[in-house]
Amino acid sequence: MTDLLDMHGAGFGVVIEAYRGKDAGGGNVYGPPVEVAPVWVDERHRVLRAATGETVTVTATVYAAVATDCPVDSRVTLPSGQQIVALSVARREGGGFDVPEHVEIAGN
Repeated sequence: MTDLLDMHGAGFGVVIEAYRGKDAGGGNVYGPPVEVAPVWVDERHRVLRAATGETVTVTATVYAAVATDCPVDSRVTLPSGQQIVALSVARREGGGFDVPEHVEIAGN
């Protein structure tokens, strides 16, 4: 399969702390910080439907390799230093076709 990032030569990374659930007190639990590179980052506002079904405005979208571990509610630190929470994560796989594959992480 063609990797979207290899195909277009993105050159910087983000840090992802994958959401792992809740602790006994109800607080969020995250995995260790993992640097993911290369990525594309689009820091602009857009409206989408979150995993919960509600319509939300996101402030940034990250395009990363399709194997990236980033469940909804993960923390993502962008190259600008801004930190977002993943509200929507979509895997774009080629299904056997030679098309760009990636994961799209949108949050605010």
